[in-house]
Amino acid sequence: MEQIIYTSVAADDLDAGDIFKIVETAARNNVGRDVTGLLIFVRGRFFQLVEGPTVELDRLLGDVSEDCRHHSIDILKRCPIEVRRFSRWRMRRVLAGEGHGAWDEFNRLLATNSDPESILDGFDQLLRERKFAA
Repeated sequence: MEQIIYTSVAADDLDAGDIFKIVETAARNNVGRDVTGLLIFVRGRFFQLVEGPTVELDRLLGDVSEDCRHHSIDILKRCPIEVRRFSRWRMRRVLAGEGHGAWDEFNRLLATNSDPESILDGFDQLLRERKFAA
């Protein structure tokens, strides 16, 4: 089992409906692939973490690289894992509830941490401390 963390840049014509379709399709497909993870969309950029069998993650990366809704894919981390970080999330888009500054917090994490593990640790803490909608 592996974990992959990557970022990409949204296509100029991407809208909120497209993002919903991405999450909906991923959640449906990930069940059969035994893939879990989360997707964050902040200011025209995607940040995604996926976990699952190596073969399935390779297939997923192939699909992602052919998707015209984003480009400039940058794999920040790919490593074997023993335990899933997001075992119950087939694919979840993390959104802030009213009054929460999740986007600002996440941008701060990205700006102040250069390694994905620190970003995830900070994000895990953010998820534990606040309520978010899927």
